Order: sequence, then structure tokens, then C-alpha cells
Amino acid sequence: MASTVANCAFCAIIRGETPAVRVLETGSLLAFLDHRPLFRGHTLLVPKDHMRLLSDLPAGLAGAFLMTAQRLERGVEDGLGADGSMILVNNVVSQSVPHLHLHVIPRNFKDGLRFWLGPRQQYDAEHPAEEYAEKIRAALPPALLGQRGVLRRGGRHDALTGHRNTADHQPHGQLRDLDRLGLERQHAVEQ
Repeated sequence: MASTVANCAFCAIIRGETPAVRVLETGSLLAFLDHRPLFRGHTLLVPKDHMRLLSDLPAGLAGAFLMTAQRLERGVEDGLGADGSMILVNNVVSQSVPHLHLHVIPRNFKDGLRFWLGPRQQYDAEHPAEEYAEKIRAALPPALLGQRGVLRRGGRHDALTGHRNTADHQPHGQLRDLDRLGLERQHAVEQ
């Protein structure tokens, strides 16, 4: 049985308490039509176990989650005759339901959707790209596979200011154990 939360709208769908048009279901994942679609066929993919962030997704489920998203992409595009699709995951900001969900949204040329990727900010002498890359590299957790994913380090961390609010989240699993042992994070750029 899936680990669900009482007041989560998606958990209620998973438990069958709230109706939804189901598109695909496995033992650990559920895909259903968004009840307020951007375009008809807008599909949501959720893990049946309640979790909020992509980084909370267990490593053992990550492959199935991505492969199911790929299947949904093909199904949405080919089944609806769409020119393409938009694949989207929001973490906290713009996450209307605090349960990890991936959107597969059918797109067509000149469909009228204006995406929010602007205004764009340029790197410059005051904000050099390498400085931002170094801050991100320094904040990367070790590349270890824990039971609840690999990217949670403990607390919300603003890599640009160095501020960490540990009241937001406590570390768990292997990363908590690494913190307790005082092991250093790996600071390597994947090549």
C-alpha cells in the first residue's frame, strides 16, 4: 500500500477518494489527466508514495519515473497529433499541489502559450558565470544513492548567499549519516 497523506489532493486520487481520469497506472506510479489542463490531454505523473520534491524520489524509482514520463510523452504527442510537448516539474515555487508531479503538456506551433522564460539575465563582470557554477558545484551532495533519493542535504540552502535554513528540512538517509560522520562532499564536475 502506498504511503499517502490525508490532506494531499493527489494522495486522495491515488486512494480513489477523489475521481480522476486515469491514463496509466503501475504499482508505484499513477498518470491522470489534469482537471485544469493548459491544453486537452495535459497529463500528470505522480509517485503513489507521497513526496514533495524531485530530490525526494527514491533512486530505485527514478528510472521507472523517467521511462514512464517518456512513454507519456510519446502517448500524448502521437495520440493527440501534437507537434510536441512540454515536460515540466515544479519544486516548491509554482507547485500547486505539494506532491511530486511531472506535467506532460501537448503543444502545437502557434498554440498561443507564452512560456515564462524571460526576462533573461546575462552573466557579466559583476555576475560571472564561473562564480555561479562554483557555488552550485560546492553545494552538490555526494553522488550516493540513498533510500529517499540523492539530492537532499538538510535544510533549504541558498547557494548564492550561503544562507542555510535548517528549520525547513532535516537531512535523512545516507546524507544525514554522511553529515554525522563529517565526511566532505565531493566537489567534482562530471566530465
